[in-house]
Amino acid sequence: MRIALTVVLGVIGGFLAGFVIAEVIGIASLLALGEPVGIPYLSIGAAVVGAVVAPLVYRRVRRSRRVE
Repeated sequence: MRIALTVVLGVIGGFLAGFVIAEVIGIASLLALGEPVGIPYLSIGAAVVGAVVAPLVYRRVRRSRRVE
């Protein structure tokens, strides 16, 4: 159950991070180039990466706490 919750939180966090990164890229390109440039599906890709990375990080942190 904890892994499922970790995956859900990873998806939400990755999606939000991807959205913020896409906005920063758009604003920076607007300032530098005069027109907004974006990366399509960046937020969805970041959500997938978050869904994969979050359980790995959770498992690593949990294992390191158990050793101490």
